[in-house]
Amino acid sequence: MRVFLFSFAAIGLTLTGLSDEPTERQMRRAFEAKVALMVQNAVDHVRETGDEEALARIRDNGTDLYTLKAFHKLRCLPDFDAVGHICEFAVDLGFPNGSLQGRIAGHFYDGQLAFINRDETVLHQRHAAAGADQRASN
Repeated sequence: MRVFLFSFAAIGLTLTGLSDEPTERQMRRAFEAKVALMVQNAVDHVRETGDEEALARIRDNGTDLYTLKAFHKLRCLPDFDAVGHICEFAVDLGFPNGSLQGRIAGHFYDGQLAFINRDETVLHQRHAAAGADQRASN
């Protein structure tokens, strides 16, 4: 009888919350961190190139400022080629000169968003490295 009850309990726990699929809140935090890093990297690049005029324009125009006005998780599927999930989400980013809205796919793992590509597809380091290895051997 105990084995029977334990089996049902194990099945119930498996179906109700032991999944490692990211929640909308986790995805939003990962996206916010990724965008903040991308913006900071762009500003740092301008600063490192010594283009003080461009850096001043960025600050004056506020093009390094944005707000995440909306974020909605659409769906996630396990990534069978790597650890984590491939997830789609909709965002609305507000900028001083307008807004950017769209659907994006990303690779989420360990609370992080791995890559976002311009054409809104997911990139995998493993796939890029495999392609480079294949080209080098030809």
